[in-house]
Amino acid sequence: MPILSTKSNVDSFMLSYQTPLFEFLLTNDTSIYSSLVFLDSLKKMNVKIWYNALFNSISGGHTESIDAINSWDWFIGHNAYVIQTDYPFHLVKYLNQLGLHERLTKEDQYDLTKLPVREAIEKKELIDSSEIKSK
Repeated sequence: MPILSTKSNVDSFMLSYQTPLFEFLLTNDTSIYSSLVFLDSLKKMNVKIWYNALFNSISGGHTESIDAINSWDWFIGHNAYVIQTDYPFHLVKYLNQLGLHERLTKEDQYDLTKLPVREAIEKKELIDSSEIKSK
């Protein structure tokens, strides 16, 4: 997935590749990447947008550690398809409340019992990768 910081990068990728997802590094929220005209042109080409909510320097000042809900709202309002977050469960719950995230059906849910438990990780009692291959 391309990570882009200048408009010339976007133009060259759009002309050269059929990239379905871009991550934009936003130094501010008045960037070309946040203009509604630009975002609508990407939407018409079925290009999805990945935003990073972790750091001020790449989130256009919309950092979730300062104000998560307003930051997420800004990204949603700017056609976010992916929001990189340190709070995934909170974000999914928020998106569910807004009706913007599909709930998993019983058939779609993952079996979480196969994950290592915290105690095993702390004791370094993890599954041997050779065991996985043999199953």
